[in-house]
Amino acid sequence: MKKPIPFHPLLFLLFPLLTVYSANIKNIPVLIIIYYASVIVLLAAACFAVIYAVLKSKREAALIVSFIFALVFLYGTFSSVIMKANIGGFVFSRNIHRVPVYLLLFSIIGILLFRARNHISSLTKLLNFVSIILIIFPVVNISAHYLVSGKSTTNSQINNNNTVAKLRGDLPDIYYIIPDGYAGYDTLREIYGYDNGEFIDYLRKKGFYVAIKSRSNYPRTEYSIPSSLGMNYHNEKKIIENAVMRTFEAKGYKYISLSDMMESGDTNFSLKDMFTNEFFIIIIRTTIIDAVAQRFKLYSNYVRRNVLRSFEKLSKSVELESPKFVFAHIMSPHPPYVFGKNGEKTEVKMMALNVYKTPWDDNEGYKNQLIYINSRLKETVDTILSKSKKRPIIIIQGDHGPNLALNSESRIKASTRIMNAYYLPADIQKHLYSSITPVNSFRVILKYYFNDGNELLPDRVFYAPFESTKFEDVTETSRQ
Repeated sequence: MKKPIPFHPLLFLLFPLLTVYSANIKNIPVLIIIYYASVIVLLAAACFAVIYAVLKSKREAALIVSFIFALVFLYGTFSSVIMKANIGGFVFSRNIHRVPVYLLLFSIIGILLFRARNHISSLTKLLNFVSIILIIFPVVNISAHYLVSGKSTTNSQINNNNTVAKLRGDLPDIYYIIPDGYAGYDTLREIYGYDNGEFIDYLRKKGFYVAIKSRSNYPRTEYSIPSSLGMNYHNEKKIIENAVMRTFEAKGYKYISLSDMMESGDTNFSLKDMFTNEFFIIIIRTTIIDAVAQRFKLYSNYVRRNVLRSFEKLSKSVELESPKFVFAHIMSPHPPYVFGKNGEKTEVKMMALNVYKTPWDDNEGYKNQLIYINSRLKETVDTILSKSKKRPIIIIQGDHGPNLALNSESRIKASTRIMNAYYLPADIQKHLYSSITPVNSFRVILKYYFNDGNELLPDRVFYAPFESTKFEDVTETSRQ
């Protein structure tokens, strides 16, 4: 009987790469995929060669390679599953809770595989089959994207040209700036002992309305930003679409996201960027390496570089053709704390293995980083206002507050109080109010600036323990 060829390690390794690519296909050049695929193939080949030299068995070597890479890459999936478990009120909300369970599970799997080594041909067939099934999903998504985009681009351009030309006329540029984890005024004063009044006064003098009692609708980025851009609350039965992008593109705007890994036409990617760009970080965050990287702040250099480049691109975006909608998600003052108050590079300190603390609990680090981010936001606002030919619309809005190790009620307040400031014409600003939440930001703009008739929603706040997905309405608690 012919023995099966063990190709499963290669497909298992390509699976996470292609999955991330299929989810971000509009923003990732094919070149970057070729680079990473080449590295993965070489890495798999090297591991296989070393193990085969010892065991003298291709199928056993392939099995071990697949096991090793499954151990590395399945941690993200494992985390998303186990975080839903609730054992007597205990939730696996932290890496330090999940990693021991994960390693124990893989130890058991390793022992079972070792005992089943006499059935290596059957195992190889099974793993080959599973790897094919897994790889089909991202490949189909990628293929469908290129087939659909290839057919629709020309027709959509022809059909939209006349409509867009009529709408573009006298529209203001829009800048939606999200400094990640920017705390509200009360949180900074009560917990960090910092009065952010100087920055708020600066914004008001420039003509901003500062919603001093604003709360985020959700205390985590992956829920908050989609809700803001979707102008709606999350529903388990329906995925929120980016209604803001769809609406403004229909009005003739070019939608520019400065938080993308790379712009589609960017050909400046080089080998030296391979281990510092956002695509690589997304891949790493699906692995068990992420648990170590977060605990010991190994993302620091990437974060510092990314924040500086984000501000640089944001300032340069003013020069791009109008009308444009610029979405800038800046990963700061969110930890790691890589900036001193004057922008100097801070010395990265190893974090103690404390199951009760979070990276947010470095109060001095957070405060200093926020002071520096304030200075960069001022520079950016000055640049936008001085170089814009038409009065722009600017929103500076935290997506959530700090996730501090506090008691339940205090944590809810701290994680949902946010900075929220609007640069709008005076006749539009009068429709804003101090407790407005992000879900209504663009509803106000579309209703009163563009006369689109979007009705405002009730301002509600939802909260779930760190990394849980069971959200509860905590609107009243957050307001106290």
